[in-house]
Parts: sequence; C-alpha cells; structure tokens
Amino acid sequence: MINLNLASDRLRKGLDVSLGVYDLLDSRYETLGGYGIHNTLKMNGREFRLKLVFTF
Repeated sequence: MINLNLASDRLRKGLDVSLGVYDLLDSRYETLGGYGIHNTLKMNGREFRLKLVFTF
C-alpha cells in the first residue's frame, strides 16, 4: 500500500495545511478479523484527508 502526505506549516500566518491520500493505487485487500476460519474484513479503498489548523 502506498500513502502520500503533503504538509505545509505556516502557509500563511497562523495557517497549517496537510493533504493525505491513503492507498494511492486503490488496492483491494482483506485482513483477518472476527471469529471463525473464514472471517475477513474488507479494507477501505483510496481515502483522501485534508487538515486545516488555524491558530491566532
């Protein structure tokens, strides 16, 4: 799985910005979970996250 994060601190006075793309190639995968032999959990595909922090 490939993740990409871009961040800028102090883009402007008091503003920090970060942008993340998780599972950049949109891989489909499962992980073991729950009880029993055949229980699997499907994981999310590509996700985007934006974070803005304002300080004053």
